[in-house]
Amino acid sequence: ALGLLGWQLFNLKADKAAILTYERIRAERPNDIEANLRLATLFERNDNMASSDAALARVDAQSGISVGARRESLALSGRNRNTEWVTSWVRAPSLAERQLAALNSAFLSQSRTAYRKGFLIDPGSYYAGLNALLMAVVNEQLALAQPEMWRDLHEDESEAEVKLKQLTRDRTLLSDAVAFALEGAEAGGSADAWFLVSKANHLLLTGGSVNRVKAAYERVANALREEFHRSSEARQLTLLQQLGVFPEAVAAGLAALGFPSGVELRPLSEPVGLVLLATGHRADSPGKTPPRLPSDAETQRRLKATLRRHITGAREGVQGAVQGGAA
Repeated sequence: ALGLLGWQLFNLKADKAAILTYERIRAERPNDIEANLRLATLFERNDNMASSDAALARVDAQSGISVGARRESLALSGRNRNTEWVTSWVRAPSLAERQLAALNSAFLSQSRTAYRKGFLIDPGSYYAGLNALLMAVVNEQLALAQPEMWRDLHEDESEAEVKLKQLTRDRTLLSDAVAFALEGAEAGGSADAWFLVSKANHLLLTGGSVNRVKAAYERVANALREEFHRSSEARQLTLLQQLGVFPEAVAAGLAALGFPSGVELRPLSEPVGLVLLATGHRADSPGKTPPRLPSDAETQRRLKATLRRHITGAREGVQGAVQGGAA
């Protein structure tokens, strides 16, 4: 009963209530796969990546889980890294700065690897394959657009060239494999609205002409009546737009979906910039004899000055429970 309730709340995007419901299930069944997978998505929606990753770790730690559950866990892990990757570059003011930050982020390869693993264990899952293809295409295009940064990420120019060739080969393999998975799904009668979305995405990512891409996304727009669903698909195109990947085809796709300027790419809210961890002894109480760590000691002054320099302008703080931290 709780599972049915949680699923309905999940679909309604009543996230707080859904989290409470799935946590109630976990109170009695800590390793419940369904509950942990839904919690992973809910926490990601609410920018709590640590809790999302912890839920996925509970799924991955179990032996004998189904291929579907393992694939979904990898897909969610890929999405988590994708969210962190977007956050790493989306605030950069210029195209070149966004490209450099995106290429330099370790989250790019981590997201691509997670999606790719999900596709490998279930080659019929074109969703995982399309996301792996997306990250491979972006990685390759960024490497071509920013060759100096690409070289700097490797030992020397020779290694950079080899890695780029490997990336191109992997992108080609993914493109063909996803095409085959899409063909199989269509033969099996899976040609619904979301299948049209996947076909349009694949056409775009494989270099389809502007006119073909426009026509494909017009079919998507006709199939997806709800603006929310169209805006969700426009997010992926906006990601490509912001990084300068396939600009003409992307512009045609966004216009067909009704979002010619793209949509807002939501970074993680208020990312943590500095974490201070303290341990040790508290300063002497007034009048302590003999003195052990007087409050006017040079060490104390230097520590206070350093902390003030780092926390100036901080919006929020967390106080530890130990007296040493308060001192």
